[in-house]
Amino acid sequence: MVPKKILFLYIHPGTGHESAAKALQEAVRNINPRISTEAIDSLRYTYPILSKVLSKTYSGIIKRTPQLWDYLYDNPDIVQATATLRNMLGKLKLKKIEKLLAYYNPDVVVCTQAAPCVLLSAYKEQTGWRKPLVAVVTDYRAHAYWYAPATDLFIVPTGQTKQDLVQLGIQEKKIKILGIPIDPKFAITQDKTSAKQRMKFNPWLPTIMVMGGSQGLGPLDAVINQLSKVRMPVQTIVICGTNRKLRRKIKRKTFHFGSTIRIMGYTKNIDKIMDACDLIITKPGGMTSAEALAKNLPMIIINPIPGQEEKNSQFLCRQNVAIRLDDITNLQQIIEYLIRHPEKLGTMQENAGKTAKPNASLMAANAILELLS
Repeated sequence: MVPKKILFLYIHPGTGHESAAKALQEAVRNINPRISTEAIDSLRYTYPILSKVLSKTYSGIIKRTPQLWDYLYDNPDIVQATATLRNMLGKLKLKKIEKLLAYYNPDVVVCTQAAPCVLLSAYKEQTGWRKPLVAVVTDYRAHAYWYAPATDLFIVPTGQTKQDLVQLGIQEKKIKILGIPIDPKFAITQDKTSAKQRMKFNPWLPTIMVMGGSQGLGPLDAVINQLSKVRMPVQTIVICGTNRKLRRKIKRKTFHFGSTIRIMGYTKNIDKIMDACDLIITKPGGMTSAEALAKNLPMIIINPIPGQEEKNSQFLCRQNVAIRLDDITNLQQIIEYLIRHPEKLGTMQENAGKTAKPNASLMAANAILELLS
């Protein structure tokens, strides 16, 4: 008997969308290893040159003119104005979508980013293709580009995300609140003292994690400068991701810190490092935020990008699991305040535990597998 197959689609490797697809893949394997799975960058598959151009364009906008991204993101006027262009591109991609589906022959398609989901939804409407289509929203709010009415199931993190989709016109019965699907290993926690000892840190000192996502984005060097001014003993671990230039720059600046700071590049052991930390300073990407919550880690959010990070920040601050900081020169005082008031940190940790959905990927995988039957 030919095994059932699930195809996971995302765009741009090294992003949270890819991480979510891989987390769901792993969860499906854990539940039913007989199911065949594939995860691919759908944009690179259909238009490899365009994929590179869009990736560079997005990075350039975020770095140089974030206000432009704020205008483009979740703007009903822009959604309306680009509808004709998006429909035209969808028709141009029709043959490539047919080729993709013919090659992989999936029984279910799961999209962790809006673009492939919208295209597959349009494809279903135009051709009558009947295989189930699943959308997985990996941020705490859903933007207008998620409108894909032929989608059979939407997996979302919160009730507010569900309401966003309902307001767009998505049928409520199609939406399940299951959380952001992170790697199942984040549901396994280790005692903090043991985790610090394993990392060769002092088990009694506060340990701060500094992270800018998989690509090391954000003012990490400025964060380190502020942490160097903290007038209390702390331990810091900095994750630079794939940003080698940033890693070299920070190493040069912080060499005199000695054993109180550790600088790392890309690592697959973020879950174990988080176990050893008491606080994380980070950008509020959906995946990073969900992982931190699963580890009961309070967050300090630095300069969120307009759009999805801004919306994520609002959610996290409302849950009292994060402190938003737009002026980085205040970081020293915030850190010292939290160290002097461990009850505040304790409350944030408790709230993180209440907000977390560490088993979201397994719950989502089960919901997807139900569609196979």
